Amino acid sequence: MQSLRSGPWPVALPAVLWSLIFGIVLGGSLPASGCQTGDDEVGESGVDPVKAWIDTEMQRAMNLVNDNRLEEAIEAAREVWKKSADGRVGFALIQLLEKKSGEDLACEDVAGVLSDCSQAAELARQLLADGALPEPFRVQLPDVLYREAVALARMDDSEAAFRVLDDAFLAGFARFDLIAECTELGGLDATRLQARVEAARREFELRMREQVAAELKEFRSFEFAIRAADVEAEDFDLTSLRGKVVVINFWGTWCPLCQTEIESLVRLKREWPEVLEVVGLAYENGDPEQATTTVRKSMLDNGVNYRCLLGDLASREAVPDFAGFPATLFLDRSGRTRLLLSGPQPYEKLVAAVQLLSAEDQ
Repeated sequence: MQSLRSGPWPVALPAVLWSLIFGIVLGGSLPASGCQTGDDEVGESGVDPVKAWIDTEMQRAMNLVNDNRLEEAIEAAREVWKKSADGRVGFALIQLLEKKSGEDLACEDVAGVLSDCSQAAELARQLLADGALPEPFRVQLPDVLYREAVALARMDDSEAAFRVLDDAFLAGFARFDLIAECTELGGLDATRLQARVEAARREFELRMREQVAAELKEFRSFEFAIRAADVEAEDFDLTSLRGKVVVINFWGTWCPLCQTEIESLVRLKREWPEVLEVVGLAYENGDPEQATTTVRKSMLDNGVNYRCLLGDLASREAVPDFAGFPATLFLDRSGRTRLLLSGPQPYEKLVAAVQLLSAEDQ
């Protein structure tokens, strides 16, 4: 059973992960959601002075995290957010607040957890309303609302917990397995909770099906081929999978978001074995032998039940508008590319794509 201590809370995350999160933010992967400093001009050096100031201040916040001065880092990031309303900063501030919620939880400071989660949730609502965050980051925001609902339930505020849970569902929260496992929601009326969850599940599945149908209709197919040895040294030709729906996942062992997608793909392969094949393309640093060893270990650790190969530049460049990792490419039963999804996706969306593609006439 899942409790606050083992739930979707960022408890005791390794420092390297927080450095990576800040690295993503400072690296410019997230566009500003609206700078309100009134100075958007690029200086003579070609560097945006506002972005340069934000990056400097957020680097300072990251250094404070590394020095175990988390509360100071939160206040530093909060000041940057107040002055800039930059989506990159808002996203990073949420990560810091959730890290603090984990530390408060370890100290049994339940009121502190609620305060941290409520602040993070308010930021998430602002970023969801703004709409400027790229999808790989935006899809993580409903989880922030869910964590606030769990914290409210822990404080026996049932009505507020149900209200925030509804907000999370409306924003796209679809990790229904977490709700079933979370003991901290046990204080809520079970019949009412089950009814809310089942209604949200049905609505979300329908929404995903409609969304995928629209994306399939608009998608422009392109040529894509793979002919190489996999990490088990077995020859592989993508054309050998014609007759089934194929999912090709671009990932890396260094990518935390990729791990979430792998869990969904393992489940997808297990539940749709007759109509689906999954192929992983892993992008790693180091020489091929070392990369192969790294990928094989990751496959074993994650229970990967599908074939994986080392990805190359040609395969990545064959995908128009490749936006980053993870990326998931769908091919229909005739071998045509039909859909590209960037970032970790809800399991229900992956299922909708498989269902719609497998139902098509070849």
